[in-house]
Amino acid sequence: MALVLGYWKIRGLAQPIRHLLAYTGLEFEEVQYDNPDKWFKEDKINLGIEFPNLPYLIDGDFKLTESSAIARYIVSRSGKTELVGKNVEDSANVASLIGVINDALKDIRGLYWNKDYETIKAETLEKARAKFDYLKKFIGDKDFAIGYLTVVDFLLAEHLYYFEALYPNEKANYPFWGRIRHNVESLPQVKAYYDRPTAIRGPFVPPYASLQPKHTSVKLGYWGIRGLAQIPRLLLGYSGVEFEDVLYTDRAVWFENDKKNLGLNFPNIPYLIDGDFNLTESFAIHRYIVRRWGKNELLGKDIKDNARIESLISLFNEVTGAVKALFWNKDHETAKAAVLEKVKPKLDLLEKSLNGKEFALGYLTLADFVIAEDSNYVEAVFP
Repeated sequence: MALVLGYWKIRGLAQPIRHLLAYTGLEFEEVQYDNPDKWFKEDKINLGIEFPNLPYLIDGDFKLTESSAIARYIVSRSGKTELVGKNVEDSANVASLIGVINDALKDIRGLYWNKDYETIKAETLEKARAKFDYLKKFIGDKDFAIGYLTVVDFLLAEHLYYFEALYPNEKANYPFWGRIRHNVESLPQVKAYYDRPTAIRGPFVPPYASLQPKHTSVKLGYWGIRGLAQIPRLLLGYSGVEFEDVLYTDRAVWFENDKKNLGLNFPNIPYLIDGDFNLTESFAIHRYIVRRWGKNELLGKDIKDNARIESLISLFNEVTGAVKALFWNKDHETAKAAVLEKVKPKLDLLEKSLNGKEFALGYLTLADFVIAEDSNYVEAVFP
């Protein structure tokens, strides 16, 4: 008989439990409440739960509430007892870490119900920072909180969404957190949960909350500058894609953590992650975005226009490649005259080709995104 997990039709307190159930392989069904009356006026009264609350877990005649108790029951029921520690010391560390995490996040999660969260969120973080620093020191560069997968990691993986929605720039200070979330969400059993037709991806909290975290499977990673990532950002925005813009302001976060741990096939930045698929190299990223989200006209309405677009981009890249090199040349002032002489014939060809048109081919294409962004470099050197 399948277990039954009951909760609101949101992620909330139930998401770590859903992931845990999926990982352990226990068969389960969900009751997802989107009508408060169904819970408060019916099931809360009639299900015979000793301590009625959400989430609840029903296993035959046995009925249980309280998230931590449910998680431990799932572990025992599945036989995967290592999830609460392989020995007495590890079990104690798991219990201690859960307590520290809950203490650190209690007031932060409370901000989601406070309409004045913007004015008090900095103060709230500073009160909790010491505990986050303890976690950082304890976990270090381990793949999971105590070195192998436990219930702690399922909690951390989910809670990061709430933390980073309030403090997007703080994630870089705690690289262990993103690493653990990546490792948990990469588990085949957890990924399989999202193939279920009833899987909950969002929302995280009820619609009347003051703030709503976001879950997106699309991530674009680059330094905290425009650089090579601006064209992909513009293309994603134009395509209506909700994505996480991962901005690296600390080189160590990229070189010592994400470059090694994200599972990129060819580690480099910018990178694009789309669910299980990852891609690097700007040329490839541009064209993937266009095709993946159905904006194929950006690559031309026919084969001839596609060839014209690629030709224009190639020609413009020759210009901007020479110009961009000046930004890394300490003698750029003396070198730029020779560069202008070299690229001017190509600029003249481009001007002749464009001939006053609003877009390079008369309609919007990838070439326009490239020209729009990279012309900033040309104008900076040759105003």
